[in-house]
Amino acid sequence: MKRRGIVAALTLLSIGAALLNINFVFAEDEKAAEIAISPVSTKIELVQGELYEGKVTVANIGSTEFDYQIELRPFGVSGDDYTSITFEANEYTSIVNWTTLDKTTGHLAPNENEEITFTIIVPEKALAGGQYFAIAASTINEPVNQNGFTVNGSVASTVYATILGDAKNSGEIRDNTIPSFYFNGPVEFKSTVSNTGDIHNTATYKIEVRSAFSDDIIYSNEAEPYTHTIMPKTNRPETWTWNAPALGIFRVKQVIEYAGETSVAESTVVICPIWFIIAVVVIILLIVLKIVFAIRKRRDI
Repeated sequence: MKRRGIVAALTLLSIGAALLNINFVFAEDEKAAEIAISPVSTKIELVQGELYEGKVTVANIGSTEFDYQIELRPFGVSGDDYTSITFEANEYTSIVNWTTLDKTTGHLAPNENEEITFTIIVPEKALAGGQYFAIAASTINEPVNQNGFTVNGSVASTVYATILGDAKNSGEIRDNTIPSFYFNGPVEFKSTVSNTGDIHNTATYKIEVRSAFSDDIIYSNEAEPYTHTIMPKTNRPETWTWNAPALGIFRVKQVIEYAGETSVAESTVVICPIWFIIAVVVIILLIVLKIVFAIRKRRDI
């Protein structure tokens, strides 16, 4: 039970990384085996009454051989930060019961990999909408190499499935703001999007920064916008940042596209460090004092 608890915790972190578009590989120490799985996430479309086959690859990217196990887990998110992952079954994880693996254990030497096939048989009466699960691979907690090192690790590939049909597909952009004054950077682009439907959606974030004086583009992610997958019945807040210079005035813009809606936020951002404010105040005081002394001198004459 203790080993399963450790594996579950590691898998939880791995799935959280997949939701945040980060690929983590876990290992106990520099001599432990390193297990990897690809792809990190997959989006598929399914039809009621039909069969779907997909594949993932489990790899040993370390220098120690290991035995591994692989299993299916429901997954979802809780809270508004998208770092709280849940393995609890709900209406959006029934797909775990429709899915089987062609193998659940294996052995990999260093630099070896193995392909695993998962098969989904969609029920005739499956409801249209989103269904989600993870394929979790973990090393078995036993010493398996000649030096007797214990290896341990867990990774996961998440599957976002869409059951085609008349599913509720809706959402809204609840917030899109850019604070206009900073003592120092970075500049923050804040937003919150809400999925009010029964299927995941992709939010796209485009950011542009221009000089307030020359209108030259200083930064833009137009070619490769940031994206997030928004799960059903969740809110996702986000803060993107731009590492601005220590002093300056900029015209900035964030364009969010989500669920057929477009939101544009524009702001003139001033970055003015405290030392600059103090310097300006001192200069102004010196000028005022100079003027006062000049007036007094004239009166004395």
